[in-house]
Amino acid sequence: MEYLGIQRYLKEVLGFAARVHPWEDVQRLPFYLRDVYDFAEVTLFNAPCVLVIADRPLEIEADIRRHLDVVTKHASREVLAIYVTTALASYERRRLISQRVPFIVPGNQMFLPPLGVDLREYFRDRPDTTNNALSPATQALLFTALLRPWEDEVHPERLNERFGYTSMTVSRVTRELEAAGLAKAFAVGREKWLRFDQGPRDIWQRAQPWLRSPVRKRVWAKQVIEFKYGAPLAGLSALAAQSALVEPAYPERAISGEDWRNEQRDNLFKTFMILHAPEPGATHWQVWRYDPKHLANHGLVDPLSLVISLRDETDERVQQAVDLLESNLPW
Repeated sequence: MEYLGIQRYLKEVLGFAARVHPWEDVQRLPFYLRDVYDFAEVTLFNAPCVLVIADRPLEIEADIRRHLDVVTKHASREVLAIYVTTALASYERRRLISQRVPFIVPGNQMFLPPLGVDLREYFRDRPDTTNNALSPATQALLFTALLRPWEDEVHPERLNERFGYTSMTVSRVTRELEAAGLAKAFAVGREKWLRFDQGPRDIWQRAQPWLRSPVRKRVWAKQVIEFKYGAPLAGLSALAAQSALVEPAYPERAISGEDWRNEQRDNLFKTFMILHAPEPGATHWQVWRYDPKHLANHGLVDPLSLVISLRDETDERVQQAVDLLESNLPW
């Protein structure tokens, strides 16, 4: 979830600007929490708050309450921990309210009982499978189909050659693409194939409502020794390499969530020094929902993922460069 969207919602409903930025105490937390959530801090009504941001709605309200308590316990100062998610089912919302768990659903609801805030604009239930964003695997394989030499009909395993997803995941990809109206499944013997009834440009446009940024979270870090995984340029660095945009002061690179977790578990402090803010020699790491290496080209993340990752940027120059990149997509 992008901080910009949270900031816009806070300003819209509270009437004042509240800067959301990465939480400095995140390394104090147990790994199991850092693996599930992103963490940011913000000051609301002079109260320091920690936003515990879920990539997607969690289903166990008791765990959310317990996780917020752990965050509060490990903070270096007294803070209000607030659960932030994209959508809540009605029963989840009722349970969180009954437990007086502070939460924010940007664009939808803000329930902060310790601060005396209960704003319910309208209720957005968690969408069902057919209307939800594509899963990371589905988005990755769809982008593979759009970027490789175009085929109206293709076996999904051919799209999976680089990623190596399980057969169960590939079957789910097929169902999701069909449910979203992006492709149709048909049988060839005992196997299911995919048929696209339009060309890649039209499929790309039709897919827009179901696509989401591949960036799960961002981390400032300084590389201490050679990084053993490939990490293509991403974000403004990748955009600058393909446009007249000036390169950012600090390079941005992308890494898969799996590689990032492996590096944390194995030798995080040997390879990286995590930073709370940029400094000379720092890199802004994007942790992705799917592996950026498999779609990268010439050391840059793929153009489709790049466009989606930057579509919430408000800088007019950035949007002009993104529009130019999109207009030059390979179809």
